[in-house]
Amino acid sequence: MMSHLVQGAKYSRSEIWSAYFPRGHEVKENWHDSYPEIQGTTFIFANLNSLGKPGEKYPNTFDFITKELIWFGAENSHSEQPQIKRLIHGETLLVVFVRWDTRDKEWLFLGSPNSIKSYEDNAFIAPEKKSIKFTFRFNYTSTGNNDDLGPEGFIQTRLEGKKSTVLVNKYERDPKLRLECIKHHGCVCNACGFDFEKAYGPLGKDFCHIHHLSPLHTLMSETEINPLTDLIPLCANCHNVIHRVNPPLGIDKLKELIQNQQQ
Repeated sequence: MMSHLVQGAKYSRSEIWSAYFPRGHEVKENWHDSYPEIQGTTFIFANLNSLGKPGEKYPNTFDFITKELIWFGAENSHSEQPQIKRLIHGETLLVVFVRWDTRDKEWLFLGSPNSIKSYEDNAFIAPEKKSIKFTFRFNYTSTGNNDDLGPEGFIQTRLEGKKSTVLVNKYERDPKLRLECIKHHGCVCNACGFDFEKAYGPLGKDFCHIHHLSPLHTLMSETEINPLTDLIPLCANCHNVIHRVNPPLGIDKLKELIQNQQQ
């Protein structure tokens, strides 16, 4: 299942449904839930620092500096529930939409998280209410300024001291993979041909973004990565453009777009 929604743009629920499902496909009864799971995709609709259902206010926040979303499931939800387990183990594609005002009929599309940074059972959402708490990490790039994102502007949260279960994709942080990729492919963008060293001199030497050809969220478990075949260097522009749609554009498709624009 794929759509052509643009990361950082805003959409109504009906527009989101139309982007993911064929015309005439009957809207599922659970579509207006907070996190419906439909045909292998979980759609999170998170109200940030605002009321959700009548009388409910969950402490969901998105930090534009760290690009991390703190999100709470429904009251009494936990990591042993089937839907939550599928989410944790990567058995469902996750896409996230947020808003700051429940009167707003449109949701900001954050895209799919790069990873689940952590999750924690029995987190408090109110003095006598508990839920599961997730921290998702995103590669988020806004399409414009952040004036319309909400009254809070840049929301920053700093919580320490609570015990949590941390999920880490080891290859994501392994500098050896990056070095091996650069050693084999060099630092020239494999899509547009941009060369940082030619453009910036010594400051740009050995600099580039490294792109995973298989999106991280599609990996079912810790996976051995071949830096020669699974990773490629891209410039920052091409890397961001690839991730503006879900699933990310293929390299050949991006090259085709670039060539079409140059004609």
